[in-house]
Order: sequence, then C-alpha cells, then structure tokens
Amino acid sequence: MAKISAQQRAANQERYDAVILDTFFNEGHLAVTLGAIAKKLGIQRSTLQSYYPNGPMAATKGKIFPVVIQKLDFTSAEELRASWVTAMSDMKFRYVMELLIATATEKKNAQASAGLKRLYDLVSDSTGASYSLTDELLGITIRMLMLDE
Repeated sequence: MAKISAQQRAANQERYDAVILDTFFNEGHLAVTLGAIAKKLGIQRSTLQSYYPNGPMAATKGKIFPVVIQKLDFTSAEELRASWVTAMSDMKFRYVMELLIATATEKKNAQASAGLKRLYDLVSDSTGASYSLTDELLGITIRMLMLDE
C-alpha cells in the first residue's frame, strides 16, 4: 500500500468526516457504521478504520451540540419547552436526541456524558431553572421518540 502525504490524509479525513456527518444527520446514528460509510466513500472498511479506530461516530465530536443549541430558544423556561417540542420535528435535532438517549446509559461514553452535562448546565444557566426542566425536556423527548410523534 502506497503511503499518502499528511496533506492528503487531512483532505481524506475532511471528506470522510463530511460523509459521516451527512449520514448521521440524514439517517441517524445507526446508519453510521464502518461498512456503510466505507461503501458510500468507495473505500475499504479497513482504510476507514485507520482514520477512526474508535468508530466513525468520532467524526461527530464537537459538531452535534451546536445543532441542538441553534434550534432552541433559551429566553425563558416556557420558550425553551415550546422550542424543544418544535425542534423534535426537525430530523437533525431528532437524530441527535436519539443518539443522546441511546448512549446515555453507556458508562464509557464520555462524549455523551459531557454533552448531557453541557445541556443541563446551559438550560440551568440560561433560564434560571433547576435541572428538573432538563429532566422534563428529556422525558418529552423519550415520549416523542417512543410514540413517533
């Protein structure tokens, strides 16, 4: 196998990240597998794995939370509740919430834990509400996901 330059590797990484993010935001986290992404890119699974030894979802780090934030109105608890319910009809937001709920109980998922903590702190700091408001929003999320609302 021929070696590639650092510049080419960075360009590949950028292209792979874009496909992974696009897949996540259009199909959800379950569609982001090494095999599926490699097929979309027309490369070998092992090539992709060399870029993402911990799995392709690593490409989403730092790129998911902003999608959540931009959909929400933090001016008050009432506005946040209303914007949250509205945001649940946006598939990108919904896929982020599905990922959060799916990974919330994984003890080794530091990224999900950090994202959840940031969400709790942001809601508390911006609305002055206690953590119970975030608990309520997550409950609404689970209900809407389960009942496909």
